[in-house]
Amino acid sequence: KQDQIGPPYLTVCLEPGDFMYFPRGVIHQARASDKFSHHLTVSTYQKHAWRDLLSVALPQALDAAFEGDIEFRRGLPVDCFRSLGAGHACGTSLRREALLQTLSSLLDKLKGYVDGNAAVDALATEFVGRRLPPAA
Repeated sequence: KQDQIGPPYLTVCLEPGDFMYFPRGVIHQARASDKFSHHLTVSTYQKHAWRDLLSVALPQALDAAFEGDIEFRRGLPVDCFRSLGAGHACGTSLRREALLQTLSSLLDKLKGYVDGNAAVDALATEFVGRRLPPAA
C-alpha cells in the first residue's frame, strides 16, 4: 500500500535508451507519460529466498515426522474448531491454551526432522531442472 512505503527518495524521468538498476528488495514504481513507453523488468534472483528453501524443507520434515512419531498421526481433537480459529482468537480458556501448547510442541519437534541438506538438494535440482538451455 502506498501509505506504508513512505515518500519516494528518488524521482527520475528516463529518456529513450536509459537504463536503471534496482538492487533486490528496492520498491519501485513506474509511470508512463502520455507518450509511448516500454518498461522491462529483468529479475535474476527469483525463488532464492529462505521462504523457498523452507517451502521444500517443511513438507519433507512433516512427511518424516508423520512416519517417525505417532504424535503427528493423532487425529485433531473433536473440539478443535470450537476452541481455535479466528472466531476464538480473543478468547482465553484452558482448553484453547492446551491446544495451542500441543501445536507449539509439535512445531518444536518438527525442527528435529528438518534435513537441510536434502532440502537444498531438492531445491537445487528443481532450480537447475527449470533452467532453459542456451539458445542454439
